Amino acid sequence: MSHIQVSKVHELTPELTGCIERIYTQSFPPEERIDLSGMLAGIDTGDHELFVATSNESPCVGFGILEFLPGSNLLFLDYLAVEPELRNRQIGAAILRKILRDAHEAGWKGVIFEVEPEDEGSAPERELRKRRIGFYERNGGRVLHCAPGYRMPNLVGEGSMRMRLVWIPDDPQSPDLFGETLRRCIQEIFKTVYHKEENDPLLKSILEDLRC
Repeated sequence: MSHIQVSKVHELTPELTGCIERIYTQSFPPEERIDLSGMLAGIDTGDHELFVATSNESPCVGFGILEFLPGSNLLFLDYLAVEPELRNRQIGAAILRKILRDAHEAGWKGVIFEVEPEDEGSAPERELRKRRIGFYERNGGRVLHCAPGYRMPNLVGEGSMRMRLVWIPDDPQSPDLFGETLRRCIQEIFKTVYHKEENDPLLKSILEDLRC
């Protein structure tokens, strides 16, 4: 495979949009998919950032989409995905490294995101989820054990899905998020990412279940 380059993208072409859409639908189940067209429109308005990995053969072999949580001075990583047949080739790590370098240069405190828990699903699915969490941990990620009851809304129907919150601090010596800082961060995720009000029942349940 040819050399991989990761860049922040400010303008979308139809070819690039189509490539991102294909990887997106192949990588995430419907209940976890935020409206992609809305996120990509946020590239123009500055509400979202898009990082794309390219090769000589393709305008995109992977991507990361983020949005700002200004009240927490954190970036929320909406999605990080790689072309299915090209996974396990360090492309995801290259995208993440570029994201973290840019976040550091911009003065953000870190990046926070959701991952599927490793103790649910079939045996192969649990193993895949365990490896995914391990990937983030090797790249500086920390599972936030203070929020064991964290869930994300089902984006195509009723209910919610259990998730783990992971963050990668800009300073490796930073303590984990907890207390009022973690509480505000979760509130901001629900407001900014999922467009939920402070009295949302799911949000209230998560906050009531915080352990530290």
